[in-house]
Amino acid sequence: MPGFYAPPGNGSCIRCPAGSECPNPTDSAPTACSAGQYSYMGATACTNCPNGWECAKTDGTENSPCMAGYFSAGNQIACTQCTAGYACPDVNHAVNITCLPGQYAIAGSTACTDCPNGYECPSTTTATETECADGFYSEGGRAACVECPAGYECPTIYDDYYSLCGRGFYSEAGAIVCVECEAGKECPFNNQTGTDCADGYFSLGGLTACNKCPAGYFCDTASKGLDPVICPEGEWSIAGSIVCTVCDAGYACPEGSTQTDPPLAKCSIGYYCTDGKIETPCPLGTYGVARGYTADTDCLDCIQGFYCPEGTAGQPTNDLLCHRGHYCPTQTGTYKENPCSAGTYNNRLGSTDSSDCVICPPGRYCPGGTDDPNLDQFKCPKGHYCPASSGTPTACPDGKYTESENSVAQTDCKQCPTGYYCPSGSATPLACPRGTFNPDIEKGNETDCASCTEGMACTKSGLSEPDSPCSAGYWCPGGNYAYNQAEYACPAGKFTDYTNSTKVEDCKDCVERFACTGGTGGTQKPPESCGPGHYCPTGTGSPTQYPCPAGTYANLTNLYKVEQCLMCPRGYYCLEGSSAPTALCQPGHYCPDGKSILCSLLIYFHPTVVTL
Repeated sequence: MPGFYAPPGNGSCIRCPAGSECPNPTDSAPTACSAGQYSYMGATACTNCPNGWECAKTDGTENSPCMAGYFSAGNQIACTQCTAGYACPDVNHAVNITCLPGQYAIAGSTACTDCPNGYECPSTTTATETECADGFYSEGGRAACVECPAGYECPTIYDDYYSLCGRGFYSEAGAIVCVECEAGKECPFNNQTGTDCADGYFSLGGLTACNKCPAGYFCDTASKGLDPVICPEGEWSIAGSIVCTVCDAGYACPEGSTQTDPPLAKCSIGYYCTDGKIETPCPLGTYGVARGYTADTDCLDCIQGFYCPEGTAGQPTNDLLCHRGHYCPTQTGTYKENPCSAGTYNNRLGSTDSSDCVICPPGRYCPGGTDDPNLDQFKCPKGHYCPASSGTPTACPDGKYTESENSVAQTDCKQCPTGYYCPSGSATPLACPRGTFNPDIEKGNETDCASCTEGMACTKSGLSEPDSPCSAGYWCPGGNYAYNQAEYACPAGKFTDYTNSTKVEDCKDCVERFACTGGTGGTQKPPESCGPGHYCPTGTGSPTQYPCPAGTYANLTNLYKVEQCLMCPRGYYCLEGSSAPTALCQPGHYCPDGKSILCSLLIYFHPTVVTL
């Protein structure tokens, strides 16, 4: 039967094996299927491998459909891979679509891939996606990025958007932004770099044409990108200048002048202008009557009777009339320039010569430039005299004085009296100070006052001789201003009854039985009696200087030695310096020799009078 075969000598039919065909049962052997065919067991004929399939083995065990990117047109043992640069959308047919520029397909692709935005894809067979450089762009599907054209800016690489550069901006090909035209340049075309401004022109940037330098300014050829510089005082310029020019003499051009002789800048009256810049005042003693002077020689001499300060405009008028006390010949610059000499004066305005000054009257003085000697300020002062023609007061000489004003001669100065001194120019005598005296007249210095005589005192100022003897109890070495000056008192333990002592040695020791405190002497302060409970040997300085010792007492005031102190009675005690027994011996004490002593702890005494 079909699908079987009978080999010779075999008594039975054998089923046709897979991978073979057995169309006739009488065949002695199966026929193997060709490559690209397959059959299963018992097949009468081999089957061609269908489109879109691959049949690797003839027994059909490895038949499989083609994967995407592969294709088979039938009778194939393996699917064919789609070639790089092509797309194979159908596995059943050998239809290859060629990729266009800006697309690519690697081997085994079912479709061509468009190059993405912002990238270029130069190969159709490989996935070479290269990002566009700045200044280039791609809207996608590009084999190569497109360069931004000159005169435009391309801010992004991902699309074909680009914008035209505005006025004053430019760009070269491949720019991502337009560039502002640089300072010092002009940019008439937006697709070219700028060109330097011509001399006399400037640009601060962003201009299609440079600006002309304005009149009154200059534009340095090395600084065309900066603001124009205003012409300084004394210089001018026309529009388009690269330097300023000095103005004409006779003018004082202000800053920013636009002509060499601006009418409003003509040199002022009373001034001259040598350099077109600075107005220099006409010098002292001259004046000007017109504008536009070019030198100081154009200024006119000041007329007599007037004075002309620097820069006097016009012929001098009454406000510049020569002052009283002065005279003004021609070319006088200030009213103080020619004062009347000391000892003369002038009370008229507009004087022209020194002969207009007259002699100062007696009793007055006239410093240089005096206008009226009768003013109080020019009275001859006290202590001075002023004869005619006095420029300054003359002081009365040493030993003279005058308390009067307006004295005219030295004979008006009076003799300085005794007890006083009169330095030169004294208005009143000055009294010799306390502690001094002056027995002579016409003395001129304080050093002429003599120190008070030894043993005397000068207690007042203005003395012609000492006015007091030295006080008892004191000594006066000379120059004493008081008869009882504390620093010259006899010291404690000393005294003197004399009133002419001159040194401390004149003070004697205080006599026994008495005490002499400081300054003792005379009836006003005799020696004091010795104090009760005390004794006073020779030279005692206080009534209580030497107390009777403890255990004794004294009720008299004329003791002079310690042995005269009395023993304290039995049963009493006497403290130091006592004038009577102090008290009975106290309980717990015993009182030998008039001294109170505390009993010891082992002895007890009844609180009665106890003595030993």
